[in-house]
Order: sequence, then structure tokens, then C-alpha cells
Amino acid sequence: MKRNNGTTETATTIRDGRGALTVAQLASTLNLSPKTLYKKADAGTIPHFRLGSIIRFDRTAIADWLDDQTLAAVA
Repeated sequence: MKRNNGTTETATTIRDGRGALTVAQLASTLNLSPKTLYKKADAGTIPHFRLGSIIRFDRTAIADWLDDQTLAAVA
């Protein structure tokens, strides 16, 4: 669902949380499989960072990415 300021409720929920998201947390929030997130990260199509072999997702970067995805889908 879109909010008046152009951001989605999911993006707002993610942005308002604390700490980096794990693959499991983001997969659950976005209703995607962890395998899909790993593939997107490996392809460079979703913002992420690595701590050694561990993938994490910055909340602000993911919320902005979601907003961009929503705008692209509407255009």
C-alpha cells in the first residue's frame, strides 16, 4: 500500500526499525524466500553488505530501494 509521501508501508516499517536486517528477517518481511534474497544479493540487484560471508541489509538502503521499485512499477 502506498502512503501519501510516496513511500510504502513496508518501507516505512523497515526504515523505523533498528539494526541491520538478516536474510531471514528481510525474507519474512518481503514474503520472499531466503534463496531469492541470496540470488538478488549475488546479482547486485538489492542493496546489501557483507560481514565476511554473512549478508546483511541496511534498513534505510532497503526502504529506499523498495520505494524505487514501487515508483518504477507505477511508471
